Amino acid sequence: MRFFRLAAFSLLCPTIVLWGQKSKNSDLIVHVAVPEEIAAGGYRGAPILALEGVELGNGEGLTLEVLGETGEASSERVLFGTASVVGHRQARPATPIWKANLLVPLTERAARMLAGRHDINLTLRVRNNPDRAPLKLDRVYFQPAGR
Repeated sequence: MRFFRLAAFSLLCPTIVLWGQKSKNSDLIVHVAVPEEIAAGGYRGAPILALEGVELGNGEGLTLEVLGETGEASSERVLFGTASVVGHRQARPATPIWKANLLVPLTERAARMLAGRHDINLTLRVRNNPDRAPLKLDRVYFQPAGR
């Protein structure tokens, strides 16, 4: 019976499966569209990455790194920005689970690397907690600075 519930859920929510990909080391790789005004690169300041509905455990703290692809053939990733939540490390989020919205200010180097792009793959990595289960979140998008 549990299998049928999971199968029905996956049919109702296919975007969860298609939206993010987990790599071998529990990083979450997300594909994010770059808005035209950020791709144009003609404004001052670096953009912000908005993470909506990040699932955290009760009292959980973490540091999140956002890594971007260099655009070259290598698999090297560049640090685009970081965000933190104050609390304790948890391998599995403790109940009750709560959802947070995080705003990650990106570096000016990230802004230069986003110029002229329509989309990008970003890696969301929880730092200093290798045992933590992969992040779960609802939505990721860019917004220009000052909005």
